[in-house]
Amino acid sequence: VDPTSADRNIVDLLYFPTGGGKTEAYLGLIAFVIAFRRLNANINDGYNRDGGVTAILRYTLRLLTAQQRDRLTKMIVAAEMERQRQFPKFGEEPITIGFWVGGGVTPNRFEDLKDNPKEPDAVRSNKRLLYKQMLTCPFCGSPLNEENYLIDHDRKRVNIYCEYKTCIYFKYGRTKNGKTTRMSLPVMLIDEEIYRHCPTVILATVDKFAALPWRVETNSLFGRVDRLCTRDGYIAIGEKHSTHLKTDKLPASKLTNVKPFAPPELIVQDELHLITGPLGTIYGAYETIIQKLCSYKIGE
Repeated sequence: VDPTSADRNIVDLLYFPTGGGKTEAYLGLIAFVIAFRRLNANINDGYNRDGGVTAILRYTLRLLTAQQRDRLTKMIVAAEMERQRQFPKFGEEPITIGFWVGGGVTPNRFEDLKDNPKEPDAVRSNKRLLYKQMLTCPFCGSPLNEENYLIDHDRKRVNIYCEYKTCIYFKYGRTKNGKTTRMSLPVMLIDEEIYRHCPTVILATVDKFAALPWRVETNSLFGRVDRLCTRDGYIAIGEKHSTHLKTDKLPASKLTNVKPFAPPELIVQDELHLITGPLGTIYGAYETIIQKLCSYKIGE
């Protein structure tokens, strides 16, 4: 927590035996970093700490399991509940998670989910991939199916709701003091919404980082945003973006200038020993760039 500590110049590689509770250890560390960042959101150094990607958890694709993903999602749900309970102590922006794991696991674009009479099989396949990502509600454990996924193409969001009436994520909302509130699960599944809404924690596969030189939108994952679109979300530095015209459902969009987010503060690389051979060689070249994107100087 001390950005001026000389220990930051020391690099250690930590090995833990399998089955020793290391997942719980780094989940606790991620939760701590999220909380500490939000508690220091009032620091006036040109960065916005109430939001933005705070931690990145990286896997090799073949080692990314549903169990690991679900455990992380449950921690995020618990953290978001605590943020709401103590609002605004831990910030005004919701605590969320994004699955940045490649087109073979989740669709990359909302265009891939639009009905297309020329390629109906491809669209159905993409939707099946999407519906497999969350099979149970991380809050109450109720099963989720395709009816629980509402795809909003206009705002580029996938909102996931629960069927269970007493769940806080019930798809028809909860009534309190005469007001009905409706919350979707704090989960993002499509690359486009991840770039636009900068989830608090990103669960990524190492191969996705190959997009960094080719997709200017990936700037937003490292806090490098400078505009906010009222319809789409945050816009990365260097990205072209036009306002949207009024539609039957939505007003015309507006663009406002915003401060960049502080960059990610923690990267957890699970199963590091498996990043070998050509994958390790290529990824090593990216690591220097990733470290640079996650670094900044105090007072500058």
